[in-house]
Amino acid sequence: MTDKNIEHDGDLSVGDVIPAYIVEVFKNGLLVNVRSVKVKVPINEIKYGWIDSIQSEYKVGSQIFVRINEIIKKGNGSVEYVVSGKDAQLNPWGKGGFVEDINVGDIVSGQVTGVDEHIVFVRLADGVDALIRPIGKGIKNDPYHKKKLSNGSTLSYGDIVDVKVREIDLENKKVYARLHRLKKKSLIYKW
Repeated sequence: MTDKNIEHDGDLSVGDVIPAYIVEVFKNGLLVNVRSVKVKVPINEIKYGWIDSIQSEYKVGSQIFVRINEIIKKGNGSVEYVVSGKDAQLNPWGKGGFVEDINVGDIVSGQVTGVDEHIVFVRLADGVDALIRPIGKGIKNDPYHKKKLSNGSTLSYGDIVDVKVREIDLENKKVYARLHRLKKKSLIYKW
């Protein structure tokens, strides 16, 4: 028999946000228990933003919230759910989200999540990273991973910094910023 989409199953309906418990962690997603039904949540549907290490961030037995996006009634009477953890969260780029509350010129704190030769990534909120690049004529383009800060150290993964917002590109979901100051040196070492 063919699968049939339904709007609700017992007390669950499409659009409901409910707790789900993690039963297995894979490198590309989670297996969660939704009302005794095991459901796969792909890594790109768990949350907004980058997940560095899924095994470090999520543990078996932990709870996440998911939104029921689809209920499929199987021919044998069983039910399958399609869920998203991301859809259960406030979109940081949408109405009421993090980006709505920042403006060009604001100083915002974040954590350095990547340092490359000519770009630094700073996580301002889940799903919102600021890109920091040298700008303007006559600016010496010293590689960021070698550039000395005012305290003599170099910028590294995990550092807490303040950035000054230069541009907010809503269409492409990008924030461009300038490094304002180092607030706290990280004790995290990423090899």
